[in-house]
Amino acid sequence: MVDKRLGYIIKRTQQLLRLQMDGALDTVGLTTPQYAALSILEEDEGLSNAELARRCFVTPQTMHKIVKGLEEKSYVRRQSDPTHGRKINTLLTSSGEEILQSGHEIVEDIETEMTQDLTKGEVAQTVKHLSKCIESLESSS
Repeated sequence: MVDKRLGYIIKRTQQLLRLQMDGALDTVGLTTPQYAALSILEEDEGLSNAELARRCFVTPQTMHKIVKGLEEKSYVRRQSDPTHGRKINTLLTSSGEEILQSGHEIVEDIETEMTQDLTKGEVAQTVKHLSKCIESLESSS
C-alpha cells in the first residue's frame, strides 16, 4: 500500500508541516519560504541570491521575489561584496532578527506538536535516520 511507503510518509509529513507553518507564520506576517530564507541567513549571513536559492531549494528567480519581499519589510538588506564586485550579499537586519525569533517560536511549537507522541530519543533517531537517507540520495545523484 502506498501509505506504508517511506517516500509517501515523508511527503505527507512535509505537506502537513508546510500547511501548519503557512498558517501559523502568517500570524506574524511571514511566509514559510521567507522564514526559511531568514533562518539560512541567520546561520550563514551574507549569501548571494543564487547561494540562498540553492540552500532554500528554490530557483534564483523565486528567491529574488522572496528577498524583495523581505527587503520591503526591512528584514534584510543587500550590499555589494567588498571582495567580489558583482556579488551582492544579503544580510539580516535587527528587525529581521526579531521577526525570525518569533518565527522560531512558532515553528518550535509546531514541531513539538508534531512529535508529541515520540520520546526525545525517538525524535533524535528519526533525525539521524532521515539524515542518512538524505546522504544516500545525495551521494547517488
